[in-house]
Amino acid sequence: MLDLEALPGLTRSERVRAIDTWLGGLLADAVAGTPPPKARRGGPHR
Repeated sequence: MLDLEALPGLTRSERVRAIDTWLGGLLADAVAGTPPPKARRGGPHR
């Protein structure tokens, strides 16, 4: 979870790092919950 109250006290590079880490975690969680693609009938072979 992103600590919004702590952000104003951080330097710009620290804020960027904190937000980048937070967004990376959100992306990793989203990708982890994505089921693998299913083969489509009639579609091209992989």
